Amino acid sequence: MHHYKENIIAATEQYLVGHIAKHKMNIDIMLSNHIAVAEHPGMLETIESELAKLAEYDDKLAALQKYFK
Repeated sequence: MHHYKENIIAATEQYLVGHIAKHKMNIDIMLSNHIAVAEHPGMLETIESELAKLAEYDDKLAALQKYFK
């Protein structure tokens, strides 16, 4: 049964790390296209939204590792 718990924790970690990578890549893409950021003021709100999502998954990952490992 203990092995089952470890598998669930590992799968959850992979899920969270994947979402962190996705939102980080979205931000990297937006930041690397300087013209798009300058021409679209809404881009800053989009970056902030992506950063909030990244932080949410990062917090979840930290909590998982702190309390369940």
